[in-house]
Amino acid sequence: LANVAEGFSRSGSADKSYKYTIARGECSETRALLLIAVSVGYFEESDIDQAQKLAIRTGKLLSGLINKFSPNPSPNPNPLVKY
Repeated sequence: LANVAEGFSRSGSADKSYKYTIARGECSETRALLLIAVSVGYFEESDIDQAQKLAIRTGKLLSGLINKFSPNPSPNPNPLVKY
């Protein structure tokens, strides 16, 4: 969330895109940590379903912002992560 706020406050497109890219990476990290929490028994998979859906949606929104502000928009750089 802090990188989204920081990206919003940046004046240059490249700066905005950079911060939004970092935020998208953190979103992916959150998804991974949720899966780790399931694998070690902290949660059931059904417990994290809504959080995973929100993280996927957030990643899609961030991808849109990245494409808007990037000088050379590109598709999702990691085809294994579906945003």
